[in-house]
Amino acid sequence: MNSMDPTDNAQLSKTLREGNNLKGLGVLDKNGRLCPLVGTHPKMKQIYDQILLWAPTSASILVTGETGCGKELVAQALHDFSNRSAGPFVAFDCCTMPHDLIDSALFGHEKGAFTGANTQHVGHFERANKGTLFLDEISNLSMEMQAKLLRVLQTRKFERVGGTKEVYVDVRIVAASNRPLEDCCAKGSFREDLMHRINTGVIELPPLRERSSDIPLLSKEFLKQFRTQYMKDIEGFSQEAMDALCTYRWPGNVRELRNVIERVVILTPDAVVQKSVLPPTISSPNGESPEPTILTPSVVRRIANEPKASELPPTLPQVPANFPNPPKYTPYHPSLPQVHTSYQPPQHSPSPEQVAPAPLVLPPPSKLKAEDGFVDGEPRLFVEINKFEKDLIVRTLSLFHGNIASTAIWLGVSRTTIYKKMERYGIGVTAHREIEFR
Repeated sequence: MNSMDPTDNAQLSKTLREGNNLKGLGVLDKNGRLCPLVGTHPKMKQIYDQILLWAPTSASILVTGETGCGKELVAQALHDFSNRSAGPFVAFDCCTMPHDLIDSALFGHEKGAFTGANTQHVGHFERANKGTLFLDEISNLSMEMQAKLLRVLQTRKFERVGGTKEVYVDVRIVAASNRPLEDCCAKGSFREDLMHRINTGVIELPPLRERSSDIPLLSKEFLKQFRTQYMKDIEGFSQEAMDALCTYRWPGNVRELRNVIERVVILTPDAVVQKSVLPPTISSPNGESPEPTILTPSVVRRIANEPKASELPPTLPQVPANFPNPPKYTPYHPSLPQVHTSYQPPQHSPSPEQVAPAPLVLPPPSKLKAEDGFVDGEPRLFVEINKFEKDLIVRTLSLFHGNIASTAIWLGVSRTTIYKKMERYGIGVTAHREIEFR
């Protein structure tokens, strides 16, 4: 028997119809796929069978699988092939809204129910009446909302926020979670009775790495979508590019593949997608690349505040490996071991008495009083922290010859922050980069 080309539409359609007993049901399109899903892997054929089994019923369905596997597409297919297909399909992501607003989003509210409720609001349950409500990432609901949801699923009735009139709805629930609900129940973050209520039927989606034979089919499907959207004349993929796509593990699953195909369609100047336009994580031999530099806010601040070459001293002193390290840093005191460097501070650098914190003298615990926790009206903890901060800034400024830009970079803050701290603690730097106290 000849092997089947997964992109041969006629042969693919025939195989799916015969292999899944879908002949005459009218659920396969000309590409041989169960709309809106794509895939010919045996695991996907099992998904198609489960969809066709559960779709005609009114049972609540739980769809599980990793993020990006297409759980909402399964929910859409369950709706499309049910007797509710003429009704609305409403999707709600339970983790994209603050917990105190989910009640109003799901069940609606009356005018004047709370500040800003100027009109009556119809919730997702009412919008999905006679249709299907898809609750994505249901494990993120609070325990309070889970209890209310359980009650609504049992009675099919609820009251809008701020209302007293009961509203009846006929809604089929399809829920999804990327975390096993059994584990959530064991941890006490999900109600076991609600789990049993929504998992009458369970459909588990496989990750893309477990059906890698579908990657060529999915890639070509996404290519057709995006080349039309971006008006690009791209015929297909080179063999090297397709091999790289098929060997990558796709931690983000189908969603990640879709985003990658959109990227390569935009970047490809030729009629064929080459391996060189793929992201480094995919095009490298091992599917890995060096750790990228992530532009976190702290990195952006350091780049923005990086000093000019003219602001730096001619030669920076060698910084000891263990200085400064705040968790292990010990303030200067004559009785304590010190960090030694080859750098000698300027002649007018602060004396040890100027930067050394006063030694702690503690009274016996039995004689402690509430007022002992304050120094000049300030909590003793804050006073000691300020002493430590002042000492650290002075020593770092001294190490860098009074260069404020270098001090800011070393301490991981902006120059503005250093200036404010210096003003607060009365620290100054002369024209000769010597530290003085005001």
